[in-house]
Amino acid sequence: SSSNISPKRILESAKITADFFTANILLPLGGLLVAIFAGWVMSRKAMEDELALSEPMFRLWYITVRYITPVAVGTVFVYNLVGA
Repeated sequence: SSSNISPKRILESAKITADFFTANILLPLGGLLVAIFAGWVMSRKAMEDELALSEPMFRLWYITVRYITPVAVGTVFVYNLVGA
């Protein structure tokens, strides 16, 4: 009697699991953590110096990274956890 469990099937299943975990959990979580770090941990002066944007563009970027990006990426993260 042949078994349905083979090394090839185990490896294939592991690849699918790793792909799902990476795409649906690690990538959104990493993006969320980067946005939180950039918006709330790094100093504003360090970001201004590094980005070298005009004042209006920097203000837009800063507001986006601080408030909009974490909500958007967090929404994707939760959707992937619940809907995937």
